[in-house]
Amino acid sequence: MRPPILSRQAQHLTFVAALAVMKTVEKYLGRALQLKWPNDVLVDGKKISGVLTELEAQTEKVDFIVMGIGMNINQEKFPKVLSQTATSLYLIQGKTTPIDSVLDDLLNQFEEWYQNYLEKGFPFIREIWEELSLIKGRAVEVKEGRKKKRGVALGLDEDGALIIKTPQGETEHIYSGDLICF
Repeated sequence: MRPPILSRQAQHLTFVAALAVMKTVEKYLGRALQLKWPNDVLVDGKKISGVLTELEAQTEKVDFIVMGIGMNINQEKFPKVLSQTATSLYLIQGKTTPIDSVLDDLLNQFEEWYQNYLEKGFPFIREIWEELSLIKGRAVEVKEGRKKKRGVALGLDEDGALIIKTPQGETEHIYSGDLICF
């Protein structure tokens, strides 16, 4: 896609896509899900979907963005290493789901959330994402390579970075990493 946004705003689309995925999966399960910063959708604490975003940009202007959305739809089992952390529509419902239907629903949801983003801006998306996420107010640890940062999640900043309050009382903005909630 070629969105009319600045390169520093590209991360916003990860949150837009996560909301679209969440609403799509909720339609099939008939119950609420949770979002995990920055790009995962969870059911009962297990990952059912993830979003990855790559971009090509000039200094300020986005040339294009490629989004990858992985959804566990009809997987009947996972490797042992993933069986405690991943799930699928099939494992939850006990039946297969037509992939074409899920794709149609996902594209419609993405279009709706993307239009909301363009019309109302990231503060609108951020507010809804924070309401639906499992992180706000919880103790978290973020791993960035070999570094670990701990604190309490306060929410997202205007770029989509995770804001945490460290045990030392400092506020930090974290732009990437693997999040663990306690």
